[in-house]
Amino acid sequence: VSPLCSGGISPNNPASPTSCSSPNGHSGSNGFGNSPHGNEQPMEDIRVKISAAFCNLNVDHSGLLTRSQVKDMLVKIHDKAITEVEVDTFVANFDHDPEGRITEEQFIVGWTQNQQAIDQHIDLQKLINLFHYDLETELLVTLRRAFEKFDLEKNGIITEDDVKALAKSLDITDDESSELRLLMGGTETISFERFVKFCTTSNVLKMNPIARRMRRVGEMFDVADGVGYKNYINNGFTVAGLRETIMQKLISLGPQDMNCKFTRGDQEGFLLASQDGGDNNNHLSVGVQLLPSCPGYTKVLAYRIQGKTNLFHDWFRQFRKLLRCEILECEQDSAPVGEPMLL
Repeated sequence: VSPLCSGGISPNNPASPTSCSSPNGHSGSNGFGNSPHGNEQPMEDIRVKISAAFCNLNVDHSGLLTRSQVKDMLVKIHDKAITEVEVDTFVANFDHDPEGRITEEQFIVGWTQNQQAIDQHIDLQKLINLFHYDLETELLVTLRRAFEKFDLEKNGIITEDDVKALAKSLDITDDESSELRLLMGGTETISFERFVKFCTTSNVLKMNPIARRMRRVGEMFDVADGVGYKNYINNGFTVAGLRETIMQKLISLGPQDMNCKFTRGDQEGFLLASQDGGDNNNHLSVGVQLLPSCPGYTKVLAYRIQGKTNLFHDWFRQFRKLLRCEILECEQDSAPVGEPMLL
């Protein structure tokens, strides 16, 4: 990885060289990357490692290290809840924007200037391989929103009390709450990393009757759909409700909830969805077919007519979110009831 800055230049004032002294009174690098342990490494090697650490911590690859990502790092390193003060202490080593976000250049400059102070608490080598996410950026952003919904104390972990509060809001019993905590890792606290594993390594949010109720929370519905929505693009999905009722909902709520206009097609059960992004490159046209399924239920199929694939995928997730209540009601009605039996 090629570092974005060199020569000790401040990212806020590129024309002026920065001081090598740490604001905490510790001497900064002397050009050889001296560590408090007495090891000497060429400065360029240090910069490459710092850059690699930034890339690992910036899990959504946005180019901006957020306070939430800093908190995740501190939680995993120290294995405890992290306060906002502790996040502030780490972020203070770097230049950042008003929201506390740090660019790669600012991360490299800040770490090299304050290396001895930071190295007393954090092993740079560990940061290079701290997290291992193989997920799309959009899904990671969705997972972050869901995690922060449940992290009531905003300390970077979901506690047992947080799980109980979630269970109470979803009419989950105490025994079911204990089972849910086991599903989410079985530990007293659940980090963002464990939460991601719970949501993505299995189909638990759709198959487990307790975890499935979590999808009543909008953010968790988005998470489950972010993992498996492509299956529904190919095969369609079923919702609770008569065809005409579903059509009326889409026509009336589409413009305000999706910025999408639904109009009736020439044939019965067909809708044309049109989403205007302001220019021809962002215009999207989608055909929607509604087929009567068993009494009281409707099969929904959507196919792209015009527009980019990524725009259609974004539209499709919004489309399912608009029909979230009908989707969950159908799944609840068709779910097995009672204890499993061996036949």
